[in-house]
Amino acid sequence: MTTLGGRLQAAIERRNWSGREAARRLGISQQTVRNLLADQTHRGDPFRPSRATLLKIADGLGEPVHPWLALAGYEVDKVDQGAEMLAGKIDLLSPDDRQAIEQLVDSLLISKGYVHPAVVRAHEEVARPVGHAVSVEEGALDPAAQP
Repeated sequence: MTTLGGRLQAAIERRNWSGREAARRLGISQQTVRNLLADQTHRGDPFRPSRATLLKIADGLGEPVHPWLALAGYEVDKVDQGAEMLAGKIDLLSPDDRQAIEQLVDSLLISKGYVHPAVVRAHEEVARPVGHAVSVEEGALDPAAQP
């Protein structure tokens, strides 16, 4: 089972932050970071930060707050919790893996008829870096091949 400390440790390691740097960037005390990483207070009791602290952590990491609240034992909306927990898991993946997941989701949405392929392609055009080739299968020419 994932804990608050485990989730924070993973986030800190992905960013190559020290505990002190994490505290500064997240706007929380170094002692709070230490308590979270140890998953307990100095008395051995489970550490349960306030909602405000969890909001600072999630905001500082650019992550949704629902997974953090759920791990701390706070009640969260079940629909939002499921989506946010999935997003939190996907955030742990490499950029290439996240892109593969996005393509899979786009494929499922199109195959189930939830979105039209043109909507997905329009979104890809906005997100695609300049000079990135569009496949011929998508019905477009490779910009790099044009005169």
